[in-house]
Amino acid sequence: MFNFIGTRNKKKLTLIEISELWLESKKFSVKLSTYCNYKQKLEDYIYPQLGSLKYSEIFQTQLNDFIDYLLVSGRKDGKGGLSKGTVKDIITLMKSISKFAHTEFNVKNICVNLNISKVKKTKFRFYQAAKEKSLKHICSVI
Repeated sequence: MFNFIGTRNKKKLTLIEISELWLESKKFSVKLSTYCNYKQKLEDYIYPQLGSLKYSEIFQTQLNDFIDYLLVSGRKDGKGGLSKGTVKDIITLMKSISKFAHTEFNVKNICVNLNISKVKKTKFRFYQAAKEKSLKHICSVI
């Protein structure tokens, strides 16, 4: 499909270059809104963190760290992490690009085992204790 890449060393392709080729391949096979959604997620989340890296030098640990980053502090406004749904969408996007790279350029599929990590929910014991104390007070008045 992309024979013009043959003259270039496949190991030197960056994630941005491969992603842009993938995006181009999707241009006429998905709705415009889907295409724009892909492009937005690439430009807002993936390119700033991983885009300039050579695709062949990206490892599973970097991808796991990236996913953790998105969950904890990935929002563009700097006020926390992205929702699990948004992160899952980004993972799906990354998997599709990785599969494309593997198929078109015979490079490793870097996203084979990429999944959203299990986020531990923090229990707010202080809140629970305060609520319990308040309930006891209300019950003693009745």
